[in-house]
Amino acid sequence: MTREEKNQGLYVRMLGGFALYWNGRLLTGGTEEQDGSFSGLLQYFLHNGREGLTLERLEEFLPEKRDPGDNGPTLRDMIAALERGLREAGLPWAKYIEYREGALYWSSQVPMREDAAEFERTYREAENEKNPDKAQKKYLEACYRYTGEFLPSQGSCIWAAREALKYRSIFENCMEKASSMLKEGGEYSRLRELGLYAAGVQPLAEWEVVTMEALEGLGRYEEAWRLYEDTADYYLKEEGLKPPKEMLETLRHMKDQVGQPYLVLEDFLEKLRDSEKKLQVPGERTGGYLCSYSVFQEICRVTMRQLERGGQSAYLMLCTAQEEEHLERAVCRSVRAGDVVCRCGRGQCMVLMMNVTLENCEIVQGRIRREFAFVGRRMEPIRFRVTHLTGTEVG
Repeated sequence: MTREEKNQGLYVRMLGGFALYWNGRLLTGGTEEQDGSFSGLLQYFLHNGREGLTLERLEEFLPEKRDPGDNGPTLRDMIAALERGLREAGLPWAKYIEYREGALYWSSQVPMREDAAEFERTYREAENEKNPDKAQKKYLEACYRYTGEFLPSQGSCIWAAREALKYRSIFENCMEKASSMLKEGGEYSRLRELGLYAAGVQPLAEWEVVTMEALEGLGRYEEAWRLYEDTADYYLKEEGLKPPKEMLETLRHMKDQVGQPYLVLEDFLEKLRDSEKKLQVPGERTGGYLCSYSVFQEICRVTMRQLERGGQSAYLMLCTAQEEEHLERAVCRSVRAGDVVCRCGRGQCMVLMMNVTLENCEIVQGRIRREFAFVGRRMEPIRFRVTHLTGTEVG
């Protein structure tokens, strides 16, 4: 909203909150308003009064009839209620409401502007503009006219929620057009400002992607990396969400382009999942995690530290068989996906099992014997030794 717009009679702010200005002076609003039935009625009329509103469309905002004989508010009651509300808001005495052709209108004698209407008008002008430079200017103007959700405190009202969705969609379209034009023109400083503004007025809508692309275009890679980490933390804390996928793609592109040695947590996790998928054999259930003896030792060390906190149990089971060819496969297929397996000697495998009991260990031993007989096509005795990870041998 410009200073000139504020100084032209009544100016109504609906985007980002409700406020009324008269000749540049704030009358009411600017903070979160108390939304009673009359407040909603006034906002509804101010938003739609230039098009005209019938009595039937306004009645839903008034109190219910007190008794069956009550015919409800008259047209005079409606006009009096609206004008009283305007005067109580601080407007001077004037004829603000006109009745024409069965509907109420905002008086043409009193200048009135509304930010939501100005925002939509600017957007329509941009859409109809044939000159690319002028269209870009209009799209940018429309973006900056959007100062937040339409009447956020009236989100439970159907009409306000419907309008909020409409203006949100217009803003997103403006942002897409404006940011695309700025990128094509290499105007990355203005693109960065636009991205920061959009993320402020519409949080958690992934507009940080625009800022990220601008920082890449400006060669400010350190700042882009910090923005990604800050955004990832913010999305996780506020909504439990992952950061926008496009930001990760931009970060990867920067790493490939300039060789930045940054480790991105989400990138690390994605590669970890991909490598895990490659280890899985199609058609077979996911069995124990097979690793080298040295890795197995490190996992056991970490698990021992976890056990010190209490509340968990962990057992080591050593499996020994003369026929070593099929033992490893039989063990991996018989234990859970979270159990760890390693080959530790000729004809020997060791298993680390978390949060199990001795009875569970005996059940696993039975599964290993059956699986070993199946894959080896013959019966072969297997010896088992079980010990608690803390060192107490139990079988």
